[in-house]
Amino acid sequence: MLKDFLCYNKENYISDSLNISRLKAAKTAALICWIIMLAAQIITAVTFSGSQISDSGLYLRLAHQAAEDGRMYPSEINLYDTYIFGNGFVNYLALIFSLSGGLRTVYVLNILWAQILFFSCFYITKKLLPDTGAQYYMTILFSLLNTFWSEIAAAKTELIFTALCFAAVAAALSGIKGRYVISGILLSLANWIRPLGLMFLIGVILLMIYKKEKIVKYIPLVASYVCIIVIIGSISYVNCGKFIYQASTSGYNLFMSSNDSADGSYMSVFGEGQPGYIPKETRDTMTFEDTNDYYMQKSVEWIKKNPIKYISLFPAKAFYTFATETYSGSTYFNNEINTGGIDYLKNLAGRITGKSDAGIRFGDVLIILNQIWYMAIAVMFVIGIVLTFKKKIWRRFLHLFAIFLMCTGVTLIIVGGARYHFPLLPIMIILASFTLSRTCIEKVK
Repeated sequence: MLKDFLCYNKENYISDSLNISRLKAAKTAALICWIIMLAAQIITAVTFSGSQISDSGLYLRLAHQAAEDGRMYPSEINLYDTYIFGNGFVNYLALIFSLSGGLRTVYVLNILWAQILFFSCFYITKKLLPDTGAQYYMTILFSLLNTFWSEIAAAKTELIFTALCFAAVAAALSGIKGRYVISGILLSLANWIRPLGLMFLIGVILLMIYKKEKIVKYIPLVASYVCIIVIIGSISYVNCGKFIYQASTSGYNLFMSSNDSADGSYMSVFGEGQPGYIPKETRDTMTFEDTNDYYMQKSVEWIKKNPIKYISLFPAKAFYTFATETYSGSTYFNNEINTGGIDYLKNLAGRITGKSDAGIRFGDVLIILNQIWYMAIAVMFVIGIVLTFKKKIWRRFLHLFAIFLMCTGVTLIIVGGARYHFPLLPIMIILASFTLSRTCIEKVK
C-alpha cells in the first residue's frame, strides 16, 4: 500500500512538473508573439502611406464634412444621402480630425483599439477556461493572425466595434462595481457604429442568466444601453429633425441578395441598367429613409416571389463570409490592390503555381500565411465547440455561441462578405485556444 502511494505521488509530481513547464513555455511563446504583433502594428501605423478606399473613403469624406461644420453626423445636409451609415465611427473620426487633423492619429489609436480587443479576449478566455493556460494559447493565435496587424491602417468600423463589444463582455464577466452599466454603455456605443451591437447585448443577457443574476441586475444593463441611445438620438433630432441612432443600410444591403443577379456576395447592382438603379432625377428627391424603404420593399417582393432561390443563396453567403481571410491584406500594398476580390485570388494562384510570370511579393507571403493560420483557427474552433459539449462545459460558452449564430444569421439573411466575420474572429480564437490547450495538456499526460 505504501509503495503504491509513493508511486502515485511520484507520478503526480512528474505530471505537475511537466504541466508547470508547459505553462512556462506557453507564457514565453505568448509574450514573444504579443511583442511581434505590437511591433508589426506600430510599423504599420508609422509606414502606411496609401489612401483609404471603398467605405473607408466615404467615412473620411463624411467625417471631414462634420468636422468642418462643427456638428455631429448626420445633420440636415445628409438627409438626402443614399444611406446613413457608420454613425458613431464617422463622429469618432470627425472628433479626431477636429483635434489633430491627421489620419496618422487614427492609425495610432487603432493600435489602442486592437490592444483593448486583445486584452478583453485574454480576460474572457482566462475567466471561461481557468487553470488551463488557454489565455496564453489565445495570445499566440490572436497575435500571429496578421489581420490584427493590417487593420491598423484601415479607417473602418470593424476594429473599434469589435473592441467595444468584447470589452463589454469582459466587463460583464468581471466582478467590478457597475460592470453592467459599463457593459451597457459600451454596447450602445458599439451599436452606434454597427447595428450588430444588439446581438452582443443579447449575448450578455444570456451570460447573466448563466451566472444566475437577480432580475434587478438586468436594469443597469438595459437602462444604460437605452440611455445612450436616447442621448445620441436626441442630439441627432436637434441636428436634422430626425431621431437617428444607427445605420439605415438594411434595405440597401438586403437588395444585393434579393434580385435576379444575386449570387450571395457583396456586389454592386445599383448602376445604370442594373436591378437597383434609380434615375438621378428621382434619386435627388429621395431621403435616406425613402431609399431604404424603396430597396426594402423591392427586396421583400422579390423574396416572396423567389423564396427557394433566396434560401438557396445561404450556403454561398456562408462561404463568402467565412472562406477567406485576405480582405485586409490590401494594407500591404498601400491599398493599391484589392486583396479581398476574386481577381486577386486568381492572380495569387497563378503566382503560386508558376502560371504567371510575376513573382510572389512580400505582401502575398503575409496574406498566404494569414490564410493558412486562419484555416487552422477555424478547424480548432469547430473542434473546440465539440470539446465544450464533450467536457459538459458548453453552458459557460452559451453567450458566445449565441452571438456567433445570431451574427451569422444576419449575414445569411442579408449578404455575404469576408469582412463581416471580423467581429466573430475573437470567438473563433477563444474556442480554438481551448482546443490547443487541451491538446497540450493531453500530451503532458
